[in-house]
Amino acid sequence: MFGSHDAMSPSDPLTSAVATDTTLRSAALVPVTEQPSTGEGSSLPPELRIDDVDRLSALHRRLVAEIQLERAAPVRRLPAELLSEIFIYLAESDLRGYRSAKEGKSYAVQLIAVTVACVCVSWRAVVLGTPRLWSRITVDEQTRHLDVYVRTCITRSGQHELEITCTASRHLPAVLSHILPHARRWRSITFCGVLNDYCSIPQRHCFARLRDADLSIDCLFDGEAGAFDFLADAPLLQQMKITATGSSDDHPINLPSSWRLTSLHLDLDEIRCVRPLVATIAQYHATLETFVCEFIYQSPFFPSEGVITPIQFPVLGSLQLGFHAVSLLSYLDAPRVTDIILGGTDNQSGDPYECLLTFLTLPSSPLTHLRCLRLVQIYHAFDEETSTGLLRCLESMDELQELSILCAADHSFAYGLNEWLDVDMSGALWDGLTVREGNRPILPNMCALELHLGTVHLTDQERRDQRIDLAIMLQSRQRARIIEGRNVVALERVEVESETMADLFEFAEAFYTAA
Repeated sequence: MFGSHDAMSPSDPLTSAVATDTTLRSAALVPVTEQPSTGEGSSLPPELRIDDVDRLSALHRRLVAEIQLERAAPVRRLPAELLSEIFIYLAESDLRGYRSAKEGKSYAVQLIAVTVACVCVSWRAVVLGTPRLWSRITVDEQTRHLDVYVRTCITRSGQHELEITCTASRHLPAVLSHILPHARRWRSITFCGVLNDYCSIPQRHCFARLRDADLSIDCLFDGEAGAFDFLADAPLLQQMKITATGSSDDHPINLPSSWRLTSLHLDLDEIRCVRPLVATIAQYHATLETFVCEFIYQSPFFPSEGVITPIQFPVLGSLQLGFHAVSLLSYLDAPRVTDIILGGTDNQSGDPYECLLTFLTLPSSPLTHLRCLRLVQIYHAFDEETSTGLLRCLESMDELQELSILCAADHSFAYGLNEWLDVDMSGALWDGLTVREGNRPILPNMCALELHLGTVHLTDQERRDQRIDLAIMLQSRQRARIIEGRNVVALERVEVESETMADLFEFAEAFYTAA
């Protein structure tokens, strides 16, 4: 620890003074440092003694600092650089806030800097000296002192990129008035506002650093109003999410064609027709990698759209469609898609998988990159006809590795909605997926299966019959083998509600033994 004075003689009086008092009280050094050498009565050259004094003074300062650190409260012991990194980590972890005993409300922590700056002087200095801590501006319904808070964040963040969230539509105009002059610093935005809030934003701004945007409109949406034109000059914008409660005409949404989006998420509630939406999506066909869309038609039946030529998306890899947005499959040509999620499907307008079959049989088929298919929140019965329709789709997915079929919580695999209780239960899907000698296997590369079948409407006997059909299918895929010249891999992971793969295989063994 004291390597800095190794070259000094142990008999040197200055060294002895330090060595005999390891607590370094001030008195141990003061008498020595107050006796500078004159040169005549000294046995060492004057310059050497001055060097010794300088060296010991530095040692003294170092030891005093170590002792002060040792005696300091734990909150003061961390280096400023480490504290800064810890605060940044907490600020970017989206931790929820504190409970106000006075007002009885739960507030979000607007910024970790606002709280830690009040702990002590040293923490305050760290906070004020870390611009990144002030670069996340979060405003919600509980935000207090909004103007002061936003101005402080903008000032303290220096020239750092800004991440701005305003989920309270009534506060959006005030927030915009503060942040628009700093448009070039925007890195990501999450806004909730009414149509006029967006339309009133001038189009003269350049959003040079903007990469992510999440915009919600909580009123009827007029696509002709150009609500998103203010972001036309955003050359780096890649990810866009838009939520609108509805549309007032046949043009559900208009987006700037200047964007080069890699991810687009549209939650449009009700629309009247899909043709304008297809035209909007087509603007990003060359760059789009992820597409998520949900909407329902205002009519209970799919409208007649006429002939729409499918749009090719050469780099689209992830596709997630909910409710009536499943109909978009008929107009998308995505030869490199790797995963598909379809949610909220029903058969009120016919075969729920007809659009999927159209997508799978386009000229770009077969889809050799497709690895995962998830059917979630299913609202239809898997009767004989529907099961056969899904099997036709699965026959075109030779490279599929993961299959999930998840019914809505209050429905069952067998029946679906309450009014369909007269639909006969069918084991056609499990029968079609069963691997048998002499038959061409469906999904030969499936190694993971996730099922939430639901049993809310089933009798004990119907539940047992369903389990038997499933167990037979799983038993046929328990080991890898070659069927009809095709390699069939073994199932590695099976999740069926609360049952494990081992449970089902054990049930299958017991079933075969009893038979």
